[in-house]
Amino acid sequence: MKVKRRFRPTAGNVFVETIDDPEKVGRIIIPEQARNKDMPSIGIVFAVGGKLKTKKGVFVDPEFWVGQKVLFRKYSGTFCDIGDKHLVQIKIHDVLCVLK
Repeated sequence: MKVKRRFRPTAGNVFVETIDDPEKVGRIIIPEQARNKDMPSIGIVFAVGGKLKTKKGVFVDPEFWVGQKVLFRKYSGTFCDIGDKHLVQIKIHDVLCVLK
Protein backbone atom coordinates (compact mmCIF):
# COMPACT_ATOMS: atom_id res chain seq x y z
CA MET A 1 0.00 0.00 0.00
CA LYS A 2 1.44 3.34 -0.98
CA VAL A 3 1.16 6.14 1.55
CA LYS A 4 0.24 9.56 0.22
CA ARG A 5 2.08 12.40 1.94
CA ARG A 6 -0.84 14.62 2.75
CA PHE A 7 0.62 15.94 5.95
CA ARG A 8 3.55 18.10 6.93
CA PRO A 9 5.13 18.11 10.38
CA THR A 10 5.24 21.36 12.29
CA ALA A 11 8.45 23.40 12.44
CA GLY A 12 11.23 21.58 14.28
CA ASN A 13 9.74 18.12 13.75
CA VAL A 14 10.49 15.30 11.33
CA PHE A 15 8.87 11.95 10.45
CA VAL A 16 11.32 9.08 10.01
CA GLU A 17 10.52 5.63 8.64
CA THR A 18 12.35 3.16 10.86
CA ILE A 19 14.55 0.44 9.44
CA ASP A 20 14.46 -2.78 11.47
CA ASP A 21 17.63 -4.11 13.06
CA PRO A 22 19.15 -6.86 10.95
CA GLU A 23 18.35 -10.38 12.14
CA LYS A 24 21.32 -11.85 10.36
CA VAL A 25 24.66 -10.71 9.05
CA GLY A 26 25.76 -12.77 6.09
CA ARG A 27 24.96 -16.35 7.11
CA ILE A 28 25.12 -15.67 10.84
CA ILE A 29 21.75 -15.29 12.59
CA ILE A 30 21.86 -12.81 15.49
CA PRO A 31 19.64 -13.91 18.41
CA GLU A 32 17.22 -11.39 19.93
CA GLN A 33 19.15 -11.17 23.22
CA ALA A 34 22.46 -10.40 21.48
CA ARG A 35 21.19 -7.31 19.67
CA ASN A 36 22.09 -4.06 21.37
CA LYS A 37 18.83 -2.27 22.16
CA ASP A 38 20.48 0.93 23.40
CA MET A 39 22.16 1.78 20.09
CA PRO A 40 20.70 4.66 18.06
CA SER A 41 18.18 3.77 15.36
CA ILE A 42 18.52 4.14 11.61
CA GLY A 43 15.71 5.44 9.44
CA ILE A 44 14.79 7.17 6.21
CA VAL A 45 13.38 10.70 6.39
CA PHE A 46 9.71 10.60 5.34
CA ALA A 47 8.67 14.24 5.93
CA VAL A 48 10.40 17.35 7.30
CA GLY A 49 8.76 20.33 8.99
CA GLY A 50 9.50 23.96 8.24
CA LYS A 51 12.43 26.10 9.34
CA LEU A 52 13.47 25.98 12.97
CA LYS A 53 13.65 29.21 14.98
CA THR A 54 16.76 29.53 17.17
CA LYS A 55 16.97 31.31 20.54
CA LYS A 56 18.29 34.42 18.78
CA GLY A 57 15.25 34.53 16.50
CA VAL A 58 17.05 33.36 13.36
CA PHE A 59 15.33 30.77 11.14
CA VAL A 60 17.52 27.79 10.19
CA ASP A 61 16.85 25.13 7.52
CA PRO A 62 17.13 21.46 8.54
CA GLU A 63 20.39 19.76 7.47
CA PHE A 64 18.63 16.78 5.86
CA TRP A 65 15.91 16.15 3.28
CA VAL A 66 13.24 13.60 2.46
CA GLY A 67 14.75 10.28 1.37
CA GLN A 68 18.04 10.60 3.25
CA LYS A 69 19.14 7.91 5.73
CA VAL A 70 19.67 9.29 9.25
CA LEU A 71 20.77 8.07 12.67
CA PHE A 72 18.50 9.19 15.53
CA ARG A 73 18.09 8.60 19.27
CA LYS A 74 16.43 5.26 20.00
CA TYR A 75 13.77 6.24 22.55
CA SER A 76 12.89 9.72 21.34
CA GLY A 77 9.66 10.62 19.66
CA THR A 78 6.24 9.11 19.11
CA PHE A 79 5.68 5.96 17.08
CA CYS A 80 2.79 5.71 14.63
CA ASP A 81 1.75 3.37 11.82
CA ILE A 82 0.41 4.92 8.64
CA GLY A 83 -0.53 2.29 6.09
CA ASP A 84 2.30 -0.23 6.07
CA LYS A 85 4.90 2.37 7.15
CA HIS A 86 6.30 2.43 10.70
CA LEU A 87 7.01 6.11 11.36
CA VAL A 88 8.53 7.97 14.29
CA GLN A 89 7.80 11.64 14.88
CA ILE A 90 10.91 13.21 16.43
CA LYS A 91 12.43 16.62 17.02
CA ILE A 92 15.05 17.81 14.55
CA HIS A 93 17.54 17.95 17.46
CA ASP A 94 17.19 14.17 17.99
CA VAL A 95 18.72 13.44 14.58
CA LEU A 96 22.37 12.63 15.29
CA CYS A 97 23.80 12.44 11.77
CA VAL A 98 23.08 11.85 8.08
CA LEU A 99 24.42 8.54 6.72
CA LYS A 100 25.90 8.39 3.25
